[in-house]
Amino acid sequence: MQFEELPTPCYVVDEDLLEKNPKILNGVMKRTGCKIHLAQKAISKYTMYVIYL
Repeated sequence: MQFEELPTPCYVVDEDLLEKNPKILNGVMKRTGCKIHLAQKAISKYTMYVIYL
């Protein structure tokens, strides 16, 4: 489906970034020992963060 064909309003999730971002955060936590607090939005993918963190 092309971007222009999407019904509006809708939520579009980039699956590659959905996997990449938590991996980056996990790397930061491992290297620094810090804790990362996430501000969740109304439509969040919290379960994806739990998988990677």
